[in-house]
Amino acid sequence: MLHLSIPVKGAVVFVDLERQEIRKAYLSRAMLRDFLGGRGGNMVLLYNLLEDGLDALNPGVFHLFLAQAF
Repeated sequence: MLHLSIPVKGAVVFVDLERQEIRKAYLSRAMLRDFLGGRGGNMVLLYNLLEDGLDALNPGVFHLFLAQAF
């Protein structure tokens, strides 16, 4: 899971519409440093959260709505 390293930056909110749950986590300091402001961070997040071998139309695939620094 994502580590709480900077409590005011790098917040990620996970919204599960099926379960009607909301979770909040934070990106690691290294991820913020390495990928801040670029699509690279979004792609790393997507890659780390998706299961291997899922079909694009599988209900287990989620959507990312992301805001960037730039």
